[in-house]
Amino acid sequence: MKIFEKSLTNKIVFYFFSIIFICVLLISYISYLGAKTSIVQSISNQLVDNLYIKKTDLTHWLNQQIQKIDFISSQKELANQIEKLAMRNINAHESQSFDEVKDYFSVVFSKFSDFKEYELLSPTGGIVILSNKKEYIGEFRANDSYYINAKKKLYVHGVYPSPITSEPTIVIAVPIVKNNRALAILAIRLNLNRVNEIKKINANTYTDVQNYLIDEFNMFMASDKYDLREYPRGVHSFAIDKAIKGANGAGVYNDFQNEKVIGAYTWVSDLKVAIISEIKFSSAIAPAEELARIIILTGFLLSVFAAVFIVYASKKISRPILAIEKTALLVSSGDLT
Repeated sequence: MKIFEKSLTNKIVFYFFSIIFICVLLISYISYLGAKTSIVQSISNQLVDNLYIKKTDLTHWLNQQIQKIDFISSQKELANQIEKLAMRNINAHESQSFDEVKDYFSVVFSKFSDFKEYELLSPTGGIVILSNKKEYIGEFRANDSYYINAKKKLYVHGVYPSPITSEPTIVIAVPIVKNNRALAILAIRLNLNRVNEIKKINANTYTDVQNYLIDEFNMFMASDKYDLREYPRGVHSFAIDKAIKGANGAGVYNDFQNEKVIGAYTWVSDLKVAIISEIKFSSAIAPAEELARIIILTGFLLSVFAAVFIVYASKKISRPILAIEKTALLVSSGDLT
């Protein structure tokens, strides 16, 4: 510190440069916090809007399938043909009515690409008497919830791992009724390709958003990035657990891999599935960090230029002061020349 005590110029430069640089750091930090807050809020809003679009599209798609299946089940000719079948006789597939019903569903499935499989179940015992999967015929579905719940009205079994294929599936089941008597239960498994397409919709400016669907058992239904087989026991995070409980929201949290993200989540009750959209926090706030670096660098360069100017100016300012100081010292020593 002696050099600063001996040199007025150095003192002025040091203090001025320190004040400027501290101000630059404060401005950079405040700007960074402001930019980060704005970015987080902006991304959160976009993710929420994006989820709303996905949820609306998924609900609309499901309602379309319900309407189609409800229409099919209400056809009198279908009920008449099913009535002719020996509902308790597994060998009923040898009858003419069986062939007519089979042909009917073949035509239906050729028109509706969202239908993947169908089963016609006996109202008692839940025996599969007809299906586009021959290996299913004769099997029992008595313990399946869609059979139990569809005896009196249409029932939608939201996303769940199929006990037959272990793959995510959605089943819509409806009773085929004639004269207030259930003749059979029609169960249709849906093709989930459209669900995957809707999941990929990104109505925002960020390309690195990850979208995935989680069923009520915390199992992946679909994902842009993750291999579903890597998580056979399901996944958990703040957003996933909240969404499965029926909550909607957005914010900053750690995902199921414990990485900090900005995310939004919602629950689609009709499908029994959670939709999660996330973007890595570090990637999202990169513009704010870049802004802070630019401000610091710019401030530092300006401080250097300012210091050079202060050196020049302080010399002019300090020169008469130092001259007066020198004269005063001479006078005090008795030199009056």
